[in-house]
Amino acid sequence: MPSVAEYWKPLAEDMDPAAGIEEEYHHKNNRVYCWKGLRFSARQDLEGFSKFAEYGVEGVVPPELLPPEVRSKFHAKSSEKNKRAKKEEESKNTATQPEDNHLFQMVVEVGTEMA
Repeated sequence: MPSVAEYWKPLAEDMDPAAGIEEEYHHKNNRVYCWKGLRFSARQDLEGFSKFAEYGVEGVVPPELLPPEVRSKFHAKSSEKNKRAKKEEESKNTATQPEDNHLFQMVVEVGTEMA
C-alpha cells in the first residue's frame, strides 16, 4: 500500500496551474483513482480525509505536495480559520441580538401583566 503523499502526487501535479494540464485529463475525474485515494487517506491521514467534506477530493491532497498558491486555497492556516470563524460567529450574534432582545422584552411584558 503506498503512502498517502505518494498516492496523491499525480493529482497534486494536476492541480498546479504551471503544469498546464487540461481539466478533462485531471486525476480527480477518475472515480477509481479518487475512491482508492480516499480509502488510503481514511486509513492513514484522518485529518486530511476530513477536508473532503469541505473541499472535495482536491482538499485531501497533502499540503506539502501543492504549490503555494494552490495550498492557500485548500489549506488555510489555523489562525486564518479562527479569524474567519470568529467573524462569522460575531455576525451571527449581531444578527440574532435584536430578535433575542425582542423576545426578552415580550417575556418581561407578559410577566408584568401576570403579576
